[in-house]
Amino acid sequence: MREMKDETRKAENKTRIRDCLKKRAFWKGSYTVEAALVFPIILFVLAALLILAFYVHDCGILQGFACETAVAGSNYITENERKAAANQVRNQAGPERLMGSRSSQGHVAFGSSEVYARYTAVCPVPGMVMRYLSGNQLKISKSWQVHTLNPSDWIRKKRGIIRSRDGGSR
Repeated sequence: MREMKDETRKAENKTRIRDCLKKRAFWKGSYTVEAALVFPIILFVLAALLILAFYVHDCGILQGFACETAVAGSNYITENERKAAANQVRNQAGPERLMGSRSSQGHVAFGSSEVYARYTAVCPVPGMVMRYLSGNQLKISKSWQVHTLNPSDWIRKKRGIIRSRDGGSR
């Protein structure tokens, strides 16, 4: 009777060991399957974040170009000096500072009392989904407008006010 219990225990132990080995083999395979499903999704998300970072960087650079160009065009007294300074800054703003965008263009317009600068670029985006949504490209357009001050007119007006206050003695 005792021998029978020992044999039963041995058989149960063998069954348990066999079941544990089957479960362990099952879990090894499931990790492989999970990794095969998750890894492409992680790569896609990382690539999308990288493209987004390039796009945001280029938006900031183009906004900076527009601000610099408009301010340079508003700092001088004569209109010819303003145009020369703004065009010089526009020509220095090359595409080598952009990370993801191609074909950047800058435009400067001069009004009677303001300077308007606008920069545009195209950021290519790979992928089949973007081809249907936006033609595989994101367009960036940034602009800045600055009111030009004419310091000589302002000084004349200020001196005129002082003269009228003092009775025109100066």
